[in-house]
Amino acid sequence: MRQRDIDEVVAELTSTAARLRNQGHSVRLLVTVNAPTDEVLYSVFTADSADTVAAACRSAGWPVDRIIGGVQTRLP
Repeated sequence: MRQRDIDEVVAELTSTAARLRNQGHSVRLLVTVNAPTDEVLYSVFTADSADTVAAACRSAGWPVDRIIGGVQTRLP
């Protein structure tokens, strides 16, 4: 995926999450990681439910292959 395409996806996901927050849902895009050799784009959200994340992605026109809850991260 080209950088411009990634930027457009991130902008749309961010905008969609903001619209859902305005409707009372708790959802925010935290980070997006592109893995071009695997043709995969990973996005990490914080949200009140997996359904809210799926709704944000669908509304942004981005397909959801799977959603994993309870992910934890640590930065060095």
